[in-house]
Amino acid sequence: MPHGSEKPLGSEKSSGAEKPAVAGRSSRRTSARKERAPRASAAIEEGERGLKKGRWSTSELAWLRENFARRRDEALVRELGRPIESLRKMAEQIFRGPRVSGEWTAAEDALLREGLGVRGEAELAMVLRRGEADLRQRVRSFARTGRTGRWTQGEIADLKRLFGSRRDEDLVSIFGRSLASIRRQAKALQLAKDKGFLRRLEGGPASRMPRWSPDEIRQLARLYAELPNLEVARRLGRSVKSIVSKAHELDLKKSEERLRDMGRQNVSLREDRAAARATKRAARGRAPKSVKPASE
Repeated sequence: MPHGSEKPLGSEKSSGAEKPAVAGRSSRRTSARKERAPRASAAIEEGERGLKKGRWSTSELAWLRENFARRRDEALVRELGRPIESLRKMAEQIFRGPRVSGEWTAAEDALLREGLGVRGEAELAMVLRRGEADLRQRVRSFARTGRTGRWTQGEIADLKRLFGSRRDEDLVSIFGRSLASIRRQAKALQLAKDKGFLRRLEGGPASRMPRWSPDEIRQLARLYAELPNLEVARRLGRSVKSIVSKAHELDLKKSEERLRDMGRQNVSLREDRAAARATKRAARGRAPKSVKPASE
């Protein structure tokens, strides 16, 4: 029906034979518009529905203080269930204080490294209560570290955790290693950038991994329970993230023995990190704290 026939919805004066058809079509279109309106409203309000307002609890404030520099906005909203504007205003309040200057502490360095690529300079400066120029200078000093040689277990664990969601240039500053070294290690570990991160970075759809073939799925089901994810990824020629995602989709589980091995490796890693921190404290002339391998 031509669009012009929709104009006189309630005022048609044509023959009685035409009225029922026009009225029927108009009523259906009106009904469809009424149905679409609530759906549109629901879509607009979906992001705000269920978000909390009002006073913050002590545990919420503690969590925000601990994670604001380490998590992106969407993760903060998802975890705390509060609007991002509210989260940012509260962050400004809890990090307000006198500016810090002078030598950087190990804790400050660690937090700065965690925040690179997650928060901008202004927000990281706010969290650390440092000037932006001071912060930029510190980041440049990270990149100039020029670490070489074998990667430590702690570095490998951090690379696995951070590689998918950080730009390569940020990783150079975080690890103080060359871009070539980082890419070689990431390739050896079968690491890949997160699809969501690539979409944000490139402003478009991320490249997709090839579809899983039936044979690959059978191999994954056979190997996943007993082998480390890295070894499975190498055998199938896929990223570790792709292996984990497909295993989750298929509801595959690690065997009890593999889980015990993973637990022992995690304890060993914590012990190594605690020992490294104690060594650094001793080198600076501080009394080393007692090492608590399993509870740190």
